[in-house]
Amino acid sequence: MVGNTEEPKKTGYHFKELSKTSTEFRRAKDLFSVFGRENPEKQWFQLQKIFVVYNPLLVNNFVGSFLIQTQRKKSSPQLFATSAWTVCKETQTLTQREWVMHKYQTFVDRFSWNSILDCPIIPVCHGTEFAIAERICETGFASLSSLDAGYYGKGIYFSSYSVYLFPYIAPKRSPAIIVSWVIPGNVYPVTEDRRSGHSLLGAALKSGYNSHFVVTNRMGEAVTSGNDSVWDEIVISQESQIAPAFIFEVGIDAASLDALSQLWKRELPAQTPIRHSNYMLSKSDSFISLEGDSLLSTDDHF
Repeated sequence: MVGNTEEPKKTGYHFKELSKTSTEFRRAKDLFSVFGRENPEKQWFQLQKIFVVYNPLLVNNFVGSFLIQTQRKKSSPQLFATSAWTVCKETQTLTQREWVMHKYQTFVDRFSWNSILDCPIIPVCHGTEFAIAERICETGFASLSSLDAGYYGKGIYFSSYSVYLFPYIAPKRSPAIIVSWVIPGNVYPVTEDRRSGHSLLGAALKSGYNSHFVVTNRMGEAVTSGNDSVWDEIVISQESQIAPAFIFEVGIDAASLDALSQLWKRELPAQTPIRHSNYMLSKSDSFISLEGDSLLSTDDHF
Protein backbone atom coordinates (compact mmCIF):
# COMPACT_ATOMS: atom_id res chain seq x y z
CA MET A 1 0.00 0.00 0.00
CA VAL A 2 1.42 3.36 -1.02
CA GLY A 3 0.30 6.92 -1.61
CA ASN A 4 -1.52 9.11 0.87
CA THR A 5 -1.21 7.24 4.12
CA GLU A 6 -2.11 8.05 7.67
CA GLU A 7 -0.71 6.58 10.84
CA PRO A 8 -3.32 4.71 12.88
CA LYS A 9 -5.07 7.12 15.22
CA LYS A 10 -5.64 6.40 18.88
CA THR A 11 -8.90 4.76 17.92
CA GLY A 12 -6.99 2.34 15.67
CA TYR A 13 -8.59 3.77 12.52
CA HIS A 14 -6.56 3.12 9.34
CA PHE A 15 -6.87 4.89 5.97
CA LYS A 16 -4.46 4.11 3.12
CA GLU A 17 -4.32 4.52 -0.62
CA LEU A 18 -3.76 1.33 -2.60
CA SER A 19 -0.99 1.20 -5.17
CA LYS A 20 -2.37 0.76 -8.68
CA THR A 21 0.13 -2.07 -9.24
CA SER A 22 -0.88 -4.00 -6.12
CA THR A 23 -2.99 -7.14 -5.91
CA GLU A 24 -5.22 -5.37 -3.40
CA PHE A 25 -5.99 -2.62 -5.92
CA ARG A 26 -6.92 -5.19 -8.57
CA ARG A 27 -9.18 -7.06 -6.17
CA ALA A 28 -10.89 -3.86 -5.04
CA LYS A 29 -11.37 -2.86 -8.68
CA ASP A 30 -12.89 -6.28 -9.44
CA LEU A 31 -15.29 -5.82 -6.53
CA PHE A 32 -16.27 -2.38 -7.82
CA SER A 33 -17.07 -3.90 -11.23
CA VAL A 34 -19.93 -5.84 -9.60
CA PHE A 35 -21.73 -2.52 -9.12
CA GLY A 36 -21.56 -1.86 -12.87
CA ARG A 37 -23.08 -5.17 -13.89
CA GLU A 38 -26.05 -3.51 -15.68
CA ASN A 39 -23.64 -2.57 -18.49
CA PRO A 40 -20.25 -4.31 -18.05
CA GLU A 41 -18.88 -2.85 -21.27
CA LYS A 42 -19.50 0.75 -20.21
CA GLN A 43 -17.30 2.35 -17.58
CA TRP A 44 -19.29 5.38 -16.45
CA PHE A 45 -16.84 6.29 -13.71
CA GLN A 46 -13.08 6.64 -13.91
CA LEU A 47 -11.39 5.14 -10.86
CA GLN A 48 -8.80 7.70 -9.86
CA LYS A 49 -7.78 6.35 -6.48
CA ILE A 50 -8.82 3.54 -4.15
CA PHE A 51 -8.43 3.82 -0.39
CA VAL A 52 -8.80 0.92 1.99
CA VAL A 53 -10.23 1.76 5.40
CA TYR A 54 -10.30 -0.14 8.64
CA ASN A 55 -12.22 1.07 11.66
CA PRO A 56 -11.87 -1.47 14.50
CA LEU A 57 -14.82 -0.04 16.44
CA LEU A 58 -17.18 -0.32 13.47
CA VAL A 59 -15.81 -3.75 12.53
CA ASN A 60 -16.24 -5.07 16.08
CA ASN A 61 -19.81 -3.78 16.16
CA PHE A 62 -20.40 -5.37 12.76
CA VAL A 63 -19.09 -8.76 13.91
CA GLY A 64 -21.19 -8.52 17.06
CA SER A 65 -24.30 -7.73 15.02
CA PHE A 66 -23.60 -10.68 12.72
CA LEU A 67 -23.21 -13.10 15.64
CA ILE A 68 -26.34 -11.81 17.39
CA GLN A 69 -28.48 -11.96 14.25
CA THR A 70 -27.20 -15.44 13.41
CA GLN A 71 -27.99 -16.73 16.91
CA ARG A 72 -31.42 -15.12 16.98
CA LYS A 73 -32.31 -16.53 13.57
CA LYS A 74 -31.40 -20.02 14.74
CA SER A 75 -33.02 -19.87 18.17
CA SER A 76 -36.22 -17.94 17.38
CA PRO A 77 -36.86 -17.90 13.64
CA GLN A 78 -40.53 -17.07 14.17
CA LEU A 79 -39.47 -13.75 15.71
CA PHE A 80 -36.20 -12.87 13.97
CA ALA A 81 -36.66 -14.48 10.56
CA THR A 82 -40.29 -13.56 10.04
CA SER A 83 -41.73 -13.78 6.56
CA ALA A 84 -45.00 -12.08 7.46
CA TRP A 85 -44.96 -10.35 4.09
CA THR A 86 -45.91 -13.70 2.51
CA VAL A 87 -49.28 -13.53 4.30
CA CYS A 88 -51.03 -11.30 1.83
CA LYS A 89 -54.71 -11.10 0.91
CA GLU A 90 -53.97 -9.97 -2.62
CA THR A 91 -52.33 -12.57 -4.85
CA GLN A 92 -50.92 -9.88 -7.13
CA THR A 93 -49.15 -8.11 -4.26
CA LEU A 94 -47.69 -11.39 -3.01
CA THR A 95 -46.38 -12.17 -6.49
CA GLN A 96 -44.80 -8.73 -6.66
CA ARG A 97 -43.05 -9.13 -3.31
CA GLU A 98 -41.78 -12.56 -4.34
CA TRP A 99 -40.34 -11.00 -7.51
CA VAL A 100 -38.56 -8.31 -5.46
CA MET A 101 -37.17 -10.94 -3.06
CA HIS A 102 -35.94 -12.96 -6.03
CA LYS A 103 -33.97 -9.92 -7.20
CA TYR A 104 -32.47 -9.54 -3.74
CA GLN A 105 -31.59 -13.22 -3.47
CA THR A 106 -29.98 -13.18 -6.92
CA PHE A 107 -27.57 -10.50 -5.72
CA VAL A 108 -26.86 -12.35 -2.46
CA ASP A 109 -26.06 -15.53 -4.40
CA ARG A 110 -23.38 -13.76 -6.44
CA PHE A 111 -21.08 -14.11 -3.45
CA SER A 112 -20.09 -17.70 -2.71
CA TRP A 113 -19.51 -17.14 1.01
CA ASN A 114 -23.25 -16.63 1.51
CA SER A 115 -23.89 -20.30 0.77
CA ILE A 116 -22.54 -21.16 4.24
CA LEU A 117 -23.85 -18.16 6.18
CA ASP A 118 -27.19 -18.01 7.98
CA CYS A 119 -27.09 -14.21 7.70
CA PRO A 120 -25.81 -13.05 4.31
CA ILE A 121 -23.15 -10.35 4.00
CA ILE A 122 -23.15 -8.27 0.83
CA PRO A 123 -21.11 -5.34 -0.57
CA VAL A 124 -23.04 -2.16 -1.37
CA CYS A 125 -22.18 1.42 -2.31
CA HIS A 126 -22.97 4.91 -1.09
CA GLY A 127 -22.06 8.10 -2.97
CA THR A 128 -20.97 11.38 -1.41
CA GLU A 129 -18.25 14.04 -1.32
CA PHE A 130 -14.76 12.64 -0.67
CA ALA A 131 -14.22 14.67 2.51
CA ILE A 132 -17.50 13.42 3.93
CA ALA A 133 -16.66 9.85 2.87
CA GLU A 134 -13.48 10.05 4.95
CA ARG A 135 -15.42 11.31 7.95
CA ILE A 136 -18.08 8.62 7.61
CA CYS A 137 -15.45 5.88 7.54
CA GLU A 138 -13.82 7.32 10.64
CA THR A 139 -16.93 8.05 12.70
CA GLY A 140 -19.68 5.94 11.11
CA PHE A 141 -22.87 6.30 9.11
CA ALA A 142 -25.20 6.88 12.07
CA SER A 143 -26.08 10.54 11.54
CA LEU A 144 -26.94 10.04 7.87
CA SER A 145 -30.16 8.29 8.87
CA SER A 146 -31.55 11.72 9.76
CA LEU A 147 -30.33 13.44 6.61
CA ASP A 148 -33.42 12.81 4.47
CA ALA A 149 -36.97 11.56 4.79
CA GLY A 150 -36.25 8.41 2.81
CA TYR A 151 -38.80 7.32 0.21
CA TYR A 152 -38.65 3.69 1.33
CA GLY A 153 -38.20 4.02 5.07
CA LYS A 154 -36.02 5.91 7.51
CA GLY A 155 -32.49 4.56 7.59
CA ILE A 156 -29.13 4.54 5.84
CA TYR A 157 -29.41 4.13 2.07
CA PHE A 158 -27.23 2.07 -0.28
CA SER A 159 -27.46 0.57 -3.74
CA SER A 160 -25.81 -2.39 -5.45
CA TYR A 161 -25.48 -0.29 -8.65
CA SER A 162 -22.85 2.46 -8.84
CA VAL A 163 -24.48 4.34 -11.74
CA TYR A 164 -27.65 4.71 -9.66
CA LEU A 165 -25.67 7.06 -7.41
CA PHE A 166 -25.03 9.52 -10.24
CA PRO A 167 -27.59 12.21 -9.21
CA TYR A 168 -26.01 12.29 -5.75
CA ILE A 169 -22.34 12.48 -6.70
CA ALA A 170 -22.41 14.42 -9.98
CA PRO A 171 -22.63 17.85 -8.25
CA LYS A 172 -19.81 17.02 -5.83
CA ARG A 173 -16.51 18.81 -6.07
CA SER A 174 -14.67 15.54 -5.34
CA PRO A 175 -17.11 12.66 -5.94
CA ALA A 176 -16.49 9.46 -4.05
CA ILE A 177 -18.17 6.11 -3.53
CA ILE A 178 -17.93 4.24 -0.23
CA VAL A 179 -18.12 0.47 -0.56
CA SER A 180 -19.25 -1.21 2.64
CA TRP A 181 -20.10 -4.68 3.83
CA VAL A 182 -23.63 -4.87 5.19
CA ILE A 183 -25.74 -7.43 7.01
CA PRO A 184 -29.28 -6.99 5.62
CA GLY A 185 -30.64 -9.48 8.16
CA ASN A 186 -34.35 -10.08 7.78
CA VAL A 187 -35.32 -8.22 4.62
CA TYR A 188 -38.66 -6.62 3.82
CA PRO A 189 -39.37 -6.56 0.06
CA VAL A 190 -40.83 -3.14 -0.73
CA THR A 191 -43.60 -2.80 -3.32
CA GLU A 192 -45.26 0.30 -1.85
CA ASP A 193 -45.46 3.23 -4.26
CA ARG A 194 -43.80 6.27 -2.70
CA ARG A 195 -46.75 8.46 -3.80
CA SER A 196 -49.51 6.14 -2.63
CA GLY A 197 -51.44 6.13 0.61
CA HIS A 198 -49.24 3.22 1.71
CA SER A 199 -46.00 5.13 1.12
CA LEU A 200 -43.07 4.36 3.43
CA LEU A 201 -41.79 7.95 3.15
CA GLY A 202 -39.96 8.76 6.39
CA ALA A 203 -41.49 5.74 8.15
CA ALA A 204 -39.62 3.45 10.51
CA LEU A 205 -38.58 0.13 9.01
CA LYS A 206 -41.26 -2.55 9.16
CA SER A 207 -41.50 -4.28 12.52
CA GLY A 208 -39.58 -7.55 12.61
CA TYR A 209 -37.25 -6.57 9.75
CA ASN A 210 -33.66 -5.30 9.72
CA SER A 211 -33.71 -3.73 6.27
CA HIS A 212 -35.85 -2.76 3.30
CA PHE A 213 -35.02 -3.74 -0.27
CA VAL A 214 -36.70 -2.09 -3.24
CA VAL A 215 -36.21 -2.57 -6.97
CA THR A 216 -36.42 0.73 -8.82
CA ASN A 217 -36.42 2.32 -12.23
CA ARG A 218 -34.21 5.29 -13.16
CA MET A 219 -36.72 7.69 -11.58
CA GLY A 220 -36.36 5.95 -8.21
CA GLU A 221 -39.89 4.53 -8.38
CA ALA A 222 -40.60 1.04 -7.06
CA VAL A 223 -40.71 -1.66 -9.74
CA THR A 224 -42.50 -4.94 -9.06
CA SER A 225 -42.28 -6.88 -12.33
CA GLY A 226 -40.81 -6.95 -15.80
CA ASN A 227 -37.50 -7.58 -17.50
CA ASP A 228 -36.47 -4.01 -18.29
CA SER A 229 -33.36 -2.44 -16.80
CA VAL A 230 -33.82 -2.02 -13.05
CA TRP A 231 -31.73 -0.86 -10.12
CA ASP A 232 -32.21 -1.04 -6.36
CA GLU A 233 -32.10 0.69 -3.00
CA ILE A 234 -31.23 -0.98 0.28
CA VAL A 235 -32.24 0.67 3.54
CA ILE A 236 -30.32 -0.38 6.66
CA SER A 237 -31.72 0.41 10.09
CA GLN A 238 -28.67 0.13 12.37
CA GLU A 239 -25.10 1.35 11.94
CA SER A 240 -23.85 -1.91 13.46
CA GLN A 241 -24.99 -3.66 10.29
CA ILE A 242 -22.42 -1.70 8.26
CA ALA A 243 -18.62 -1.95 7.93
CA PRO A 244 -17.02 0.55 5.50
CA ALA A 245 -14.23 -1.12 3.52
CA PHE A 246 -13.14 1.13 0.63
CA ILE A 247 -13.42 4.67 -0.67
CA PHE A 248 -13.29 4.97 -4.45
CA GLU A 249 -12.37 8.44 -5.67
CA VAL A 250 -14.05 8.69 -9.05
CA GLY A 251 -14.07 11.00 -12.02
CA ILE A 252 -16.71 11.47 -14.69
CA ASP A 253 -15.57 12.42 -18.18
CA ALA A 254 -17.47 15.06 -20.14
CA ALA A 255 -19.11 12.59 -22.53
CA SER A 256 -20.35 10.38 -19.70
CA LEU A 257 -21.49 13.41 -17.72
CA ASP A 258 -23.71 14.61 -20.57
CA ALA A 259 -25.14 11.15 -21.21
CA LEU A 260 -25.79 10.40 -17.55
CA SER A 261 -27.31 13.82 -16.94
CA GLN A 262 -29.93 13.04 -19.56
CA LEU A 263 -30.58 9.51 -18.28
CA TRP A 264 -30.69 10.19 -14.55
CA LYS A 265 -33.08 13.05 -13.98
CA ARG A 266 -35.02 12.12 -10.89
CA GLU A 267 -36.61 13.75 -7.90
CA LEU A 268 -34.50 13.48 -4.77
CA PRO A 269 -35.84 13.22 -1.20
CA ALA A 270 -36.27 16.35 0.91
CA GLN A 271 -33.33 17.24 3.11
CA THR A 272 -33.18 18.19 6.79
CA PRO A 273 -30.26 19.80 8.64
CA ILE A 274 -28.01 17.76 10.90
CA ARG A 275 -24.63 18.11 12.55
CA HIS A 276 -22.10 15.51 11.46
CA SER A 277 -19.02 15.52 13.71
CA ASN A 278 -16.78 18.37 12.52
CA TYR A 279 -19.23 19.38 9.80
CA MET A 280 -22.23 21.63 10.19
CA LEU A 281 -24.77 20.60 7.57
CA SER A 282 -27.37 23.31 7.10
CA LYS A 283 -30.23 23.52 4.62
CA SER A 284 -29.65 26.64 2.56
CA ASP A 285 -30.49 26.59 -1.12
CA SER A 286 -29.69 22.87 -1.11
CA PHE A 287 -26.09 23.34 0.00
CA ILE A 288 -24.02 22.39 3.02
CA SER A 289 -21.68 24.85 4.66
CA LEU A 290 -18.39 23.16 5.51
CA GLU A 291 -17.49 25.46 8.44
CA GLY A 292 -15.98 28.37 6.54
CA ASP A 293 -14.50 26.26 3.77
CA SER A 294 -16.66 25.59 0.72
CA LEU A 295 -20.16 24.62 -0.33
CA LEU A 296 -21.15 21.02 -0.93
CA SER A 297 -24.41 19.65 -2.29
CA THR A 298 -26.76 18.17 0.33
CA ASP A 299 -28.09 15.49 -1.98
CA ASP A 300 -26.45 12.82 0.15
CA HIS A 301 -29.31 10.32 0.24
CA PHE A 302 -26.78 7.71 -0.89
